[in-house]
Amino acid sequence: MTPGYDQANSAVADRLRISSKQITMFGQRFLKEGRLGGCPRSYAAWYVDHIRPEVKASYLVDGVKAHRVTDSLLKTGNMPEPALLEPQVDLTAEDCLPESKYGIWARKALVWMPQNYIVPVWADNVIPRRDWITEAKWSFPWTTGKGVACDIDLRPDACAWAPESMIELVDFKYISDKRYALTSLTDDPQANLYAAGLMYLQDRPWTNAHWIYTVKKPPHSAWSLGCVFKRGPTEQWIHDNLDATIELISVVRANGVHWEDLPGDDTACQGRGFLCDMADKCLELWGPKEPRLITLDEIVRYKNGK
Repeated sequence: MTPGYDQANSAVADRLRISSKQITMFGQRFLKEGRLGGCPRSYAAWYVDHIRPEVKASYLVDGVKAHRVTDSLLKTGNMPEPALLEPQVDLTAEDCLPESKYGIWARKALVWMPQNYIVPVWADNVIPRRDWITEAKWSFPWTTGKGVACDIDLRPDACAWAPESMIELVDFKYISDKRYALTSLTDDPQANLYAAGLMYLQDRPWTNAHWIYTVKKPPHSAWSLGCVFKRGPTEQWIHDNLDATIELISVVRANGVHWEDLPGDDTACQGRGFLCDMADKCLELWGPKEPRLITLDEIVRYKNGK
């Protein structure tokens, strides 16, 4: 059975829609150095006011193309055909050559795919696994400890399972430098959310996650970072670490708050608008503009339970 939570036909089709990217962009948790790990102003500009750059950043274009090539090689063993993947992302004939940078990156990554069998943690036998499901677009329901109900997007690059076995979850990460790679998935919002979602949809107790990293610069080193997630503890981790952000996002979306109303966190952009589409509107000589409604300190206190 292919999993899926039919949001369009549910009784709560108009409720809050959340993704791991939204949570990370807003700020997923209170960090030790006294910041959120994200920027509420950047979140509101992108998701509330829908402010978009005129030209898509090159690293985003590379990411879309690399994932399309990886998906094609995984499913068919062949490079894809040229296509317009989305606005401003044109996969050209040159991009579809095996020797293109996307072909090289994808082959480096696919070497690290889990083998085509599963040994359940509670059994001695080897169970053949289903074919990989790739580029899925699902969602699963979630309710925070304070009663905020939402649907969380589930976009695994690849996943597979077999009867009575754990779920295998794979996400491909194409990065410019090793220093941008995680060293553990235990506290990663995306890994926890995707694992929880798949366990909910398939009613399984375990997910074996693999984040496959490939460095885009020669010699294109690649490796896999793994973690086993158990359903109960994973759901509790989300309650403990992400519920507050989901609740704050709910307040922002329900009350017509705009990007100017929210505080910017200049530690998230290194004080210079690093990887932020709002840099030209937000940053002045002394840093982010003052918010109209609330402060970063007030958000931090809320998320820290004060």
